[in-house]
Formats: sequence, C-alpha cells, structure tokens
Amino acid sequence: MEYVIVIGNGESRRDFDLYELQWLGHSIGTNAVHRDYHPDELVCVDKRMVQEAVNTGYENPVYTRQDWYKQFSFWNNVRKLPELPYSGRKRPDDPIHWGSGGHALNIACQMQPKYIVMIGFDLFGTNKLFNNIYKNSPNYNDANNPETDPSYWIYQTAKLFELYPNIKFIQIQPDEWEPPKEWEEYENFYIDNFESLKKLIDKNK
Repeated sequence: MEYVIVIGNGESRRDFDLYELQWLGHSIGTNAVHRDYHPDELVCVDKRMVQEAVNTGYENPVYTRQDWYKQFSFWNNVRKLPELPYSGRKRPDDPIHWGSGGHALNIACQMQPKYIVMIGFDLFGTNKLFNNIYKNSPNYNDANNPETDPSYWIYQTAKLFELYPNIKFIQIQPDEWEPPKEWEEYENFYIDNFESLKKLIDKNK
C-alpha cells in the first residue's frame, strides 16, 4: 500500500473536496467526517459519535474504545481500536487519552504504507477559539469555546513518527501553517499544501 489518508476535522480542509481522495488511496476518517465523505474506515472514540455514525447508516468499519465496545457490539461494523504500539508511564501514553485523530494515525501506521497523508490536523485554535469544521453542530462544541490544548496530540503523533521511521508522514496545510517545534527533528515528517495534494491526486487518477 502506497498511500493512506487520515482525515481530521480541522477547518483548514473546509474548501477541499474530500471525494477527490478516492483516487489516491485508502482513507481513514474521524468522527463526523461521515457527514460529508464516506471513508474506508472511521474512528470515533466518543460514544455519541459512534452512535451517530451507525444511526446514519455508515456501514464501513467504525473503531471505538475497548471500554465501551460491548454496548455497540450488536452492530457488525463496530470494532475495537487496536492497541498502541508502545507503552509509557506518562499521562498522554495512556490510550484513554488518545483522541480519534491519534488512534486513526495508529491504524494507518499498522498498515505500513509508504506515505501517510494527514488532512485537517490543524492542532491549533482559530484566534484561540475552538477549531473544528463541525462546531455548532450536534455532538460538537460551540464556536465560542476556547481552543483545545494540542499538547497531547503533538506528543502522541511524535511517538508515531519515532516508531515508524520508514513511513513518510505528509501534513497538508495552508502555506502559513507552522508545525510544532517538537516535530522538527523528525526526518520522516513533511509539510505540503493543498495545491500539491491536488497535483498528486491528478497524477494518480
């Protein structure tokens, strides 16, 4: 497998047509992305998001936490999240403190692709406010909520960079986006923009 695309819900992807991704490779979405796109797999660590996905007829695999898998086990497409590829003593090392995006990246890594393309992983708030394309909608925070602290996401994603040095992680963002300093040491992490992604997709059609 050459490309796996992992789709977060940061506002940077608002104007991008996700259905173009079908030309590039296997896709793993997070939470309410199923409202706008039908990824090959979906990760929902929040029980409300699992319920929404299955109630709206999403039939591809939906991964959720082992702690509450049983209450959804009668749905044939609901699966347990795979274990993390390492163990640690810090709070962000505990799987319960990994969000949908991190777990989706973990699933992608276990497929051992050549490239993992990350879309909508904005990390930071917009003007210090909640950054999510689905804000002000059911199961999501209000737009006036403060931004989410990204420190756990930054640490956890860096762990995957470290553990999978042969995978090239490509973060798709607008040109003005700046990565966390913690990621700069990893030679398998790259930043590119949506224009380059569209060219790559056209090349693979």
